[in-house]
Amino acid sequence: MRIRTVPVFAVSKQVDYWEFPPFDVVEPQLRRLHGALVSKRSSPFFQAMLSLVGITFLHPFLDGNGRTSRIVFNALIDTDEAYIPLKEIQYLSKGGFTLKLKQAWLHGNWNPVVEFFCSSIDMAELMSKGRALRGSIDGGGAFFSALGYGGGKCQPGVTR
Repeated sequence: MRIRTVPVFAVSKQVDYWEFPPFDVVEPQLRRLHGALVSKRSSPFFQAMLSLVGITFLHPFLDGNGRTSRIVFNALIDTDEAYIPLKEIQYLSKGGFTLKLKQAWLHGNWNPVVEFFCSSIDMAELMSKGRALRGSIDGGGAFFSALGYGGGKCQPGVTR
């Protein structure tokens, strides 16, 4: 895949118009993202979220940005225990997922996206065991314990 050399934008039924960064800043920003990922200063799960947000909003390719970001995300969570169905989560959130990613990208506010992942992943884990509950999920639970993120507490930013 080649880095794009033209401006791109998106219009969606779920989320408003979005213009991606100019093509001339994409490569330097990808290098910055790569540097953050190889530094391993944060947990694999936070690195996965960072890559998802970075690739999604840098939009470095003309096609395949979503697929690439989801593949990299699942590769970085560093576990054979889980596959996180990001496309399905995005669809079911009716735009909420994208808005939370935008908060991280535009404002550096990672809490909403972390909380969203905690709730979504825990709900998926409960559903897979036939124990899904209606209402809110406290976030984390057994799924994050399996990923190595402490006794049922969702702490994806903590280095293991």
